Amino acid sequence: MIERGSLLSFLCAALAAGSLFWADSFGQENDLSAPPDNDTPIVSPKGDVSQCTTFSDALSAAYHADPRIDGARGELDRALANLQAARAQSRPQISGFVQAGSGTGRLLNNQSDNLSAIQYNQTIFTFGAIKYSKLAARAEIRAANANIGRVASEVAQEIGSAYLELLRAEALLDLAKQQEEFYAQNVATADSRLEAQVITISEASQIKANYALARSKRIDTDLARQQARARLESLIGYPLYCVSSLAADFYFADTEQYIGAITLDELLEESTRLAPEVQRGAARVAAAEALKKQVARSNLPSISISGFASREYIPESQRGPAFLNPPSFSDRNRIGIVINQNFYRGGRGQAELRDAQGRLRIAESELATIRRSIEDVVRRSWVRVQAQEAARQALAEARHQLDVQLEQAQLEYAFGVRRLDEVIRAADAYFNTASQEIETQYQYYNNLFILRANTLGVVEYRVTP
Repeated sequence: MIERGSLLSFLCAALAAGSLFWADSFGQENDLSAPPDNDTPIVSPKGDVSQCTTFSDALSAAYHADPRIDGARGELDRALANLQAARAQSRPQISGFVQAGSGTGRLLNNQSDNLSAIQYNQTIFTFGAIKYSKLAARAEIRAANANIGRVASEVAQEIGSAYLELLRAEALLDLAKQQEEFYAQNVATADSRLEAQVITISEASQIKANYALARSKRIDTDLARQQARARLESLIGYPLYCVSSLAADFYFADTEQYIGAITLDELLEESTRLAPEVQRGAARVAAAEALKKQVARSNLPSISISGFASREYIPESQRGPAFLNPPSFSDRNRIGIVINQNFYRGGRGQAELRDAQGRLRIAESELATIRRSIEDVVRRSWVRVQAQEAARQALAEARHQLDVQLEQAQLEYAFGVRRLDEVIRAADAYFNTASQEIETQYQYYNNLFILRANTLGVVEYRVTP
């Protein structure tokens, strides 16, 4: 068995590691000139996070920088333009033209055709065609506004998932470093203890194998952490100085409170009412219904007021005898009511109506599919949140107890009342449980994030009224 000096060596190494950690932290707090490199912990300890990119900061950066948001705003611009065009149908239409020409020879006579005119047209009744055209355009605006919310939520969920993944990767890397350091304490003296016949060859091999595995795990988790960091920086568009697990905890505090005070049925009702995707689908159904009514009324008569004022130049050859002194211009002014009715368009009216009915069926089908999909996502996320809430509390308690057990096993091993394989089993149990707790914690946050995306919303965004 090992002597007490090994315990002292272990404690001294831990103290040295702690000193290096605080030295690095102090240097990081006072050097704000550049983001830390990939080997420096990027997650700020719970405390001052003023220099960190918080969870909300990342969501805001995504909303203002992602090109998909600009594309959604472009759809809104088109919808506003369509409403403007629909309104123009009920406003006066004024046009004018000027014509000048003359002809000579046999084929073209010598008559001069010089004419200027202005025309006025005002639609006064269309049996509701213009009215439903405006309603369809307004519904498209609501759909475009909801689409901005949908895209913003989609982008924010992507950013939020990347942020949580970085926190998770950093926590797992920190745990992997602890595990590697734990086995490094024993592997450093394994050969000397083997020579002193304090441990067996099998135990020495086990120590070295566990250290190699822990080192490999640390390398893998370090790579995962670098990839998570690179992805988040790419999405938000600027280098990270640090992120904050405290800011994430704060962000989800109100979500936990909201979820804890509502039933599943109420949550489903809220999600199918507030989710941007549902609002967009409902607006598209309204637009399709209005379009169908508009097309049906386009085959009915339209009544408008038409006015026409023109002035035609009379050439000298057409004025008659000079002594009569006829005017050189002739005015032609007309005003009247025009009734327009299409009797036959070759089946075009039926085709337009059939197309409008098809659009309505598609929109209704899409809305029903969206609602079903959201209900499914919310139900599954709700069940997971309930299970993970209980699981993470149990795992936190298990981790604490296993930490106590490992510490006690090390002390008993140092006094010769425990075997090395018992200490190794205690260490494996502790690190496996700690890793499981971290995984469960961030799975819990991800499911909370999904529930929030479909109810409270994950990011604030502005839309046109």
